[in-house]
Amino acid sequence: MKIGFFTASEFPTSGENVAIAALKAFEQAGFSVAVRAANRPQYQGGAVEDFDYIASTGIRPSAYANTGDYPEFDPASPPLPPGYPAPSPTQAIVTDGQVIEGTGGAFTVSVAGGVVTGGTWEADE
Repeated sequence: MKIGFFTASEFPTSGENVAIAALKAFEQAGFSVAVRAANRPQYQGGAVEDFDYIASTGIRPSAYANTGDYPEFDPASPPLPPGYPAPSPTQAIVTDGQVIEGTGGAFTVSVAGGVVTGGTWEADE
């Protein structure tokens, strides 16, 4: 799946660089990330580039305005990576460092190599 990210100008701002780095982390899960300047959204001057998702910081060129064709990619709630089966109603996807609040405390999940390897419990005071 291809994610398009548009910067305000030819050179990303420091905030855009942070967002780009966060998106690039999804490349390990099979996504690809294309960074383009909003004032030149067509790749190398050609036709409108096809994306599965648009990740933006509020910048979305008019060619990509239809969110039905180009849904917003939310790094906090990403779609399943290519080839991954959807979880059943009794399964969940967790992320390394994710904190799960519970009665009496919170559990921080540890994930390595796509497997939950443990975690730490921190009791409420």
